[in-house]
Amino acid sequence: MSAGLLLAAAGLTLLPPAARARLRLVWLADTRWPELSAQTGAPAMRRLLDWVRLADRTPVLAVLAGASGWLAAGPVPGLLSATAAAVLNRCRRRLSQERAATVDSAALSAVVAALGAEQAAGAPLDTALLRVAGAAPRRYAELLRAAGRQVGRGGSPGAALATEADLTGLAVAVELAGRTGLPVNQALQRLRADLRADQQIRAAVGQVLAGPRASALLLALLPAVGLAIGAAMGAGPLRVLLHTSTGLAALAAGVLLDLAGLYWTVRLTTGPSTAGSATVKPA
Repeated sequence: MSAGLLLAAAGLTLLPPAARARLRLVWLADTRWPELSAQTGAPAMRRLLDWVRLADRTPVLAVLAGASGWLAAGPVPGLLSATAAAVLNRCRRRLSQERAATVDSAALSAVVAALGAEQAAGAPLDTALLRVAGAAPRRYAELLRAAGRQVGRGGSPGAALATEADLTGLAVAVELAGRTGLPVNQALQRLRADLRADQQIRAAVGQVLAGPRASALLLALLPAVGLAIGAAMGAGPLRVLLHTSTGLAALAAGVLLDLAGLYWTVRLTTGPSTAGSATVKPA
């Protein structure tokens, strides 16, 4: 098996640059969950994914968690369970949007690299756009095909590419090359350099924010650890929290403060890293 992996790696290094760029683009396209679910051919699997997407909505999760908590421990724990489900799902969505923006930036950089490799190999712009579209993520593929067909008819690809915000930089680069006579490959190289700088900024911000996020998660879990220790010592903290008015008040205050702190930390630490966009315009 190891020998097979080594042979496969050696084979990849022998591929032309344009082919390696398209392979990387295919791998990045397959990392996106919506595209994976859209490409699933089995009807049963599509229905399952539809149910998963439905259950992933914040109101649905809040209702399910609230009903479970109400049936298990009473109205106050039910309301707290619904609130916790809504807040935690919002936090997860913010983090997922940040990861999706990072993947989009990498996919856009791969699109530009693949186009540059096709141009360097001598392919015309329309052919390069159509080849790259075959391996690009679904959100980019149709626009790249439309741009390639537009170039084939003697038109400009900028109008088709500019309809997607992430491809605005690519549209500007192609239009700039067409109007000034600058080789398209040079414009793509400059655009890719800008995209790499954007990715480096994202990575640096992510490394800086990793510590505060881990600390916030640890602090949010400490009350649960305290309850587990109290139960192990025989103090019965759940009986006090769930069956006395003072305990219910303390439970409500503690859960709400804990959720507020966690959400505020996630909001603060995701804002700077998602402020940068994958839409980079060449200077």
